[in-house]
Amino acid sequence: MIGYKIIKFDIIDSTNNYMKKHISSLEHGTMVIANEQTNGRGRFGNTWISEPGNLFLSILIKSQEFKDNIFDLHIKTSVVILKLLQVYNISAKIKYPNDILVHNKKISGILVEKIIYESETSIILGIGINVNQVDFCDLKYKATSIKIETNKFVDLDHLVTDFITIFNQKTSIDNLYKEYLDHSLLLDKIVEYKNKKYIIKTIKKDGQIVLKNKEETLVIDYDRLSLSHLYANL
Repeated sequence: MIGYKIIKFDIIDSTNNYMKKHISSLEHGTMVIANEQTNGRGRFGNTWISEPGNLFLSILIKSQEFKDNIFDLHIKTSVVILKLLQVYNISAKIKYPNDILVHNKKISGILVEKIIYESETSIILGIGINVNQVDFCDLKYKATSIKIETNKFVDLDHLVTDFITIFNQKTSIDNLYKEYLDHSLLLDKIVEYKNKKYIIKTIKKDGQIVLKNKEETLVIDYDRLSLSHLYANL
C-alpha cells in the first residue's frame, strides 16, 4: 500500500533525489510530491520538462513484491496511469518501456531506480504527469497534458487521491499484464534487428521483447533493440 505518508513540496530539484537522500528514514509506500522540479530526469539522464502545475512524484518501494521482477512495476504503473487518465475520459497508449502517450504525444513518463543502501535493496518509482501545462514550446507536437485534452483545469490533490486509490487496488499481475499488452504500441510492428526484419509478437513479463519472422523467433532485452525509428513514425 502507498500513500500513508506524503511529503509535499511546491518546488524541488527532484523528488527522486530527495528520496535517495532520505531513504534510510523513509518507510515503504512513502510518496514525495512536487508541483515543480528544477532538475527532473527521465531514462538515460534525459531532462524531463518540469513546469509548475504538473504532477511529479516518487514512491518508495521497500517490500519484496517487485524486487524479483522489476518490470512488474513498469506494468502496474503504466496501467495505473492509463486508468487514472480514464477518470478524465482520456484514452492513452503505452510507449514501451516507460512513456504514456495520448494521440501520439507524451503525457506521462516513468522512471524506476533500484537503490542499495546498507545491503537493503529498495526501489524508487518516479512518475511525471503533464496536468495543467498548455504551452510546450518546441515540444508542442510531442507533448500534451490533461488540460489540453479536456480543456479543464485539474486539481492536483484530487489527481493524487485518484492515483493512490487506483494504485492500491488489489489487481493480479496477470490481469495488469493483459491490459498492458492491450494498450501497447509495439505489438505487430515491424522492426529491424541485425539487418533482418521481424514482427514484434509480444512483450514478456520480464520486459523482454519477442521477435519473429519466417525463419526464427528471438527473445531479446529491450536495450538491444532500437525503437526510435518506429516511434518517429507515430
